Amino acid sequence: MAQQTAVEWFEKNYHELLVEASINNMHVVLFDKKRGELFQQAKAMEKEHIIDFAAEVSYGIGATKEEMKKVAEQYYNEIYNK
Repeated sequence: MAQQTAVEWFEKNYHELLVEASINNMHVVLFDKKRGELFQQAKAMEKEHIIDFAAEVSYGIGATKEEMKKVAEQYYNEIYNK
């Protein structure tokens, strides 16, 4: 089974949240809080995917996995945490 992307994970869980909200007549404030939590989890997954990928390709450029993880984390923070 292929690894799920953060976007695919978010879409699936967001759909489940919409169904739950509809069935349980969830208050909009609670729905927004839960949606925000899902979004933060998806962002964390994406960051982890980027860092894991960088660690896997480290051998091809002569860097250690730890060096590449650090570079990938810096990249992620510069791009996504503006």
